[in-house]
Amino acid sequence: MTTIFTALNTANTALGSDQIVIETIGHNVANASTPGYSLQTANLQAAPPYTVPSMMRPTGPGQIGTGVQVTTIGRGRDALLDGQYRYENQFAGQYATLDAQYTQLQGILPEPSTTSLGARLSNFWNSWQALADDPTNAGARAQVQQNGIALASTLNSDAQQLAQAKQTADSYVSQDVTTINNIATQLANLNSQIAAISASSQQPNDLLDQRDQLLDQLSNIVPITYTVQTTGTVTVNLATQVPGSTALQVARPSEAPLVSGTSTNLLVAVPMGVPTYADGNAYMDPVLFPTQPAPIGGTLGSAIQLRDVIIGGTNGLQSQLDNVAKTLAQDVNVQHALGYDANGNTGKPFFNVAPPAASLSAPFSNVATVTAANITVDPAIVASAQAIAAASAANAPGDGSNAQAVSNQRSTVGAAGSPIPGLTLEQGYENIITMLGANAQLAHNNNQSQATVMQSLTAQRQSVGGVNQDEQMTQLIQFQHSYEAAARVVTAVDSMLDTIVNHMGLGN
Repeated sequence: MTTIFTALNTANTALGSDQIVIETIGHNVANASTPGYSLQTANLQAAPPYTVPSMMRPTGPGQIGTGVQVTTIGRGRDALLDGQYRYENQFAGQYATLDAQYTQLQGILPEPSTTSLGARLSNFWNSWQALADDPTNAGARAQVQQNGIALASTLNSDAQQLAQAKQTADSYVSQDVTTINNIATQLANLNSQIAAISASSQQPNDLLDQRDQLLDQLSNIVPITYTVQTTGTVTVNLATQVPGSTALQVARPSEAPLVSGTSTNLLVAVPMGVPTYADGNAYMDPVLFPTQPAPIGGTLGSAIQLRDVIIGGTNGLQSQLDNVAKTLAQDVNVQHALGYDANGNTGKPFFNVAPPAASLSAPFSNVATVTAANITVDPAIVASAQAIAAASAANAPGDGSNAQAVSNQRSTVGAAGSPIPGLTLEQGYENIITMLGANAQLAHNNNQSQATVMQSLTAQRQSVGGVNQDEQMTQLIQFQHSYEAAARVVTAVDSMLDTIVNHMGLGN
């Protein structure tokens, strides 16, 4: 049977449970602005009633409640939302990086602009036409000389800036590898703590928040797949986007996971290369991905793409700018060498290459060593504009026919197999700028669209696990009143005990 102390104990469970709820509310309020924090809730449940069903139970009206108990401290998380967020987060990292870098590349090749390569090309061809129209004009010769120098200098500057952008992209790859390794180490340490606490049947909420925040950060850098084990630990594998599929695939299934329990399998940055694992194995499985040497997705994938494809690579900006330099040197030099300068010299190039490359030689159709980085105006022409071959015959100061022939190269269409086939030099360069602009706009649009997706997912996660201060204050008042009511029960029971002890007896 129950006693008066049963009522006291029931009130005591209410006091204890309400105190835990209020402490949890205080923890929520204190961390309302803490990044990665998830709303915690003290889950209440009625304590087991008295008595339990039994043939020997005492007679009475039925089971009597014995109070309340806190079963768990829950977290406001949705595993499906978390998975969706991390899947989309790798696109967010990828598009944001590409958007920012394309903006930088457009700054290197700013069109239209009075100092851009397009303007330098136009001025160069126009000055040849002006010299053809007035071959005895020393000023016209000087204009060809200076415009040629400015054109070569702009090519050199653009090439240098592209090389620097490529180097910067490589540094981004190294930074991402360092960050990935740091996060992996932290995850392994958290796994150890989480497993120890979970083994004691407790819920390590704050540690789980830290773990989930690290997974969010990691998913922005590189695509990942992960599995939460029964011990509470998480296993993380590095993955990649697969062209033509919406699914992520583990980049190298035969390799140990990046994080497994308390163990890590860290990456090693390779200068101007794709990161490898510490054992030397490639990031990507060469059998599963024979034509995909690098991961796609996240800031790491986009940095590698920027370095090896957009700037470098067979059809990268560096290669395309080199083709402009090659075409310019070939078209101008071959024709220039056929003419005669003011001193009667012939067979000389207009453009050459800077050391350590060997100087170009007649008939100047071989431009394999010419790049945007090393193209220069021939030293003889830099020294004197008189070395410009404007005439088609020796000692013919009024002859500008070769200058006209050089000017006509402006409309020459590249032959098959040439650096810019099927287009004139200016058309080839305009095509580079058009494609750069189109890709930059696509990257910007993708970034904007993905930002909207991430905002929506963030709002959904916030609705599940965010701390609403107004709701917390409402609950605080509710459980404060509950605590006060339980205290009143204790006071009432105390008064009842006083009656029993001090006012019941023969003397009264």
